[in-house]
Amino acid sequence: MQITEAKLTTYEEFAAKTGHYKSSISTNRMVWIVTGFVQGELRMAKGRSVCTDNAKIVELTDAETGDSFGRTIYCPPNNQINFM
Repeated sequence: MQITEAKLTTYEEFAAKTGHYKSSISTNRMVWIVTGFVQGELRMAKGRSVCTDNAKIVELTDAETGDSFGRTIYCPPNNQINFM
């Protein structure tokens, strides 16, 4: 993955911007939002889907512990193959 942005912010700001909200995470919690792109093919969940090029990955990481709160993978239109 080629990182294009890393931003330190509160979880509240992240949730307001993206619409993703988990009540188990304090709104004051500091998080890193790391965004990047994968050139070429990216296999996702159990190999069932393939993004053929330029997948965008957004990773949310707890700034204090380094634990991952999750990631979202976006595949550009016409670049995704779904095997399901």
